[in-house]
Amino acid sequence: MMSTKRTIVKNLLSNSIAEIANKGIAFVTTLYLTRIILADGLGVIGFANAYVIYITFFVSLGFNFVAIRDISKDKSDNNIRKYVNNITSIRVIIAIFSLLLYSIFVYFLNKPIDEKIVFFICGFNVISTAIQLDWVYQALEKMEILAIRQLFTGLLNLIGILILVHQKSDIVLAMVVTVGTLLINSIWMFILYLKYYHNFKFSFDKEFWKYLILQSYKPAIITLSITLNNYINLNIMVFLSTNEQAGFFTLAFKLFSLVMIPAQIVQVTFYPIISRAETLEQKKEVMKNYSRILFFVGSFLTIFVFSYSDFFVGLYGKNFSPAETTLRILMVTLILAYLDTINIFPLIAWKKDHVVMYANLFANILGITANLLLIPIFQANGAAIALVITELTIFIITSIYLYKEVKVVYAYKFLLFLLIAGLSVIPAYLPFTGVIRYICMIFPIIIYILLNFYFKTITINEIKGFIKR
Repeated sequence: MMSTKRTIVKNLLSNSIAEIANKGIAFVTTLYLTRIILADGLGVIGFANAYVIYITFFVSLGFNFVAIRDISKDKSDNNIRKYVNNITSIRVIIAIFSLLLYSIFVYFLNKPIDEKIVFFICGFNVISTAIQLDWVYQALEKMEILAIRQLFTGLLNLIGILILVHQKSDIVLAMVVTVGTLLINSIWMFILYLKYYHNFKFSFDKEFWKYLILQSYKPAIITLSITLNNYINLNIMVFLSTNEQAGFFTLAFKLFSLVMIPAQIVQVTFYPIISRAETLEQKKEVMKNYSRILFFVGSFLTIFVFSYSDFFVGLYGKNFSPAETTLRILMVTLILAYLDTINIFPLIAWKKDHVVMYANLFANILGITANLLLIPIFQANGAAIALVITELTIFIITSIYLYKEVKVVYAYKFLLFLLIAGLSVIPAYLPFTGVIRYICMIFPIIIYILLNFYFKTITINEIKGFIKR
């Protein structure tokens, strides 16, 4: 138990430092980029990414979940090689055909030639996905390697953008830099793997491929459903809205993703440990720590960004001011997204992925319908409202089945953290303006920490014990 707790602390620190630093770099990159390419340019990039995400999905399938689960239980070199050789072989084959089909799609897309070039270059992200081995290091719980990878990618991307992108027409160069840094990163991780395990060979083990496909098709459908939930709005906006409106939504969604970082850090850290929990007591123990960390961080960040949405959007310039309302709606979505993170990944780890699959598929149907109805009326805000509907649907369904697994309703505990977060941001609504209002942004953080101590949702002794471990 003590060894497990040390692993959790070490991995949380590695992931946290890397993610915060990397997203901080990405934040600066986006600040610079949006002021150069403006809302229209950001909309084009958002459209391109929203389509390429689907072909990267077909390259990834659901193999990561299966491999992490299995390798975390058997970390022998032969087992690792078996998974890497076979999964990479499958992915390279799929990547070649996917890129060909995507190129044909882009050719017939009703867009100006410069936008088509951006779409085409973005498609080469499938190559990076095919050879990316981050899942190996996650399964082995070598989070420091993933941390280095994230920092390296972020810095290289920032440097490339600063050197090459200086005017609105440089949007093609911006995409070249982004795709290039991801490819360099994937190659570096592959070379590092060769250093540890000495060889790689294409493997076509039919029986093992059959096992991988049978084990991964449910996580794959779940991943596709989640991808649809997050990107179908932009896919529909291509036909029902403008580049500018897509730019507003893309910016708000980037901030949404930024506030979602802690959930990703905690999920990546805990997933191998959650996968090993088998008895009810083991599941309750790991869920207790998993949920409380997510509650503590997620409740404050969502309420804080909601209350200071004008500040965060304002950083990108006055051209993006319409995105303030979109961001506030997405913060409501984010509360549900944190709750969904608590529900979804334990269910997948405990082989209840069919529940998550059906929940997401049902949410997809509602989400697509909502987007088609709301985007023509409310534009970017309509896309954000549709996302609230999809996340709420997933939350309701997965909560019922998680309760069957652990006999605990975690949403009730989240309400207390949300109440504390709500009280802590009262200074944001006081009649302060200008610089004074933004200086006062420090007070909600202090108040939130003190209120948590007062209500004993966390204690000083727990923090000390956590650090000592």
